Amino acid sequence: MAARPSRCPSDNSRCRTLRPESQTIPDSDLRRRIRHPSSGPVQFRKFSRTLPSPIHPRRRRGRPTGVATRKKSRLEGTRHHTHSGLTLVIVHNHFRPGGVRRVIELATPALLATLSPRITTVMLLAGEEPDGPWLQEFRRSTGGVPVICAIHPAAGYRSGQRGSSATLARQLRLHLNQCIPRHGTEPVLIWAHNPGLGRNLLLTRALNAVCRGRPVRLLMHHHDWWFDNRWPRWPEMRRSGFRTLSAVARTLFPPVSQVRHIAINGAEASVLKRHLGAAVEWVPNPAERTPAVDPRRIRQARAWLNRHVPSGDPVWLLPCRLLRRKNVAEALLLTRWLRPEAWLVTTGPVSSPP
Repeated sequence: MAARPSRCPSDNSRCRTLRPESQTIPDSDLRRRIRHPSSGPVQFRKFSRTLPSPIHPRRRRGRPTGVATRKKSRLEGTRHHTHSGLTLVIVHNHFRPGGVRRVIELATPALLATLSPRITTVMLLAGEEPDGPWLQEFRRSTGGVPVICAIHPAAGYRSGQRGSSATLARQLRLHLNQCIPRHGTEPVLIWAHNPGLGRNLLLTRALNAVCRGRPVRLLMHHHDWWFDNRWPRWPEMRRSGFRTLSAVARTLFPPVSQVRHIAINGAEASVLKRHLGAAVEWVPNPAERTPAVDPRRIRQARAWLNRHVPSGDPVWLLPCRLLRRKNVAEALLLTRWLRPEAWLVTTGPVSSPP
């Protein structure tokens, strides 16, 4: 998106999306990114300290053990292990491109190499099917550990659900009971992403309930917060039955011993630690070293910019998708204030519904 703040932001003729043809990641590049994430400063020792016993990092690296045969079912695969181990359940409303998915891509192979007991199955639990090519590359990155997709629409954004809260809660309960048997003996680690955004508190409440009376640990990885410039979530949560701030807080921070929390920056971690103590850890987002950008991509991006922005005009780059929660409005105001003649350009289009 490119916009000159001196015009009204609603003027669509001044809005552009920086998306030259070369921005599409080639399959080979995508494979490299997912397969080799360990070249960057990934802080998995901090990550593993948030996990309640008996889940802890292994002292020695090794290949994960355990095999699973695949059999079609509602879960797109059923587990039949020859060795006992840990099931890692990765929960998000969706696996569309974005920061959360990138964290999952980078972190999962390292978790497979470091956690003990060894992870023998990875389950992707979401409200919609992940993209086929991405899922294929993600499976390759697990080094042979089976990846199961456990998809149910009730696990998606609450704003996209038509049923009543009671019906959706019942569907989620049944779905989770199918994914995580009540009388199962194999330990399970649920790695739930962005529950603090409040897009589906019914799902968060159901995950809390799964922890009670089962060998299940729940790790809530907080990337965003619903109260941080996202107040449209409040009416949605009230319609779902969470009518007070206390009810929302009890769901996001339940008094359950098997629950731990990860904050992605020190400021938020310090606030949470004052209230939740050792149940909170600060783990910055993982990163990797990337090679220098192909000069052809730079030339194509500049050619795109020259087609849409008058030559010589200053450009401010906002490296994010065109979403309300990315503070695009604030960026427009700052650009108008500090450099009124500049264009504001985002590097990604819209990829999520409101």
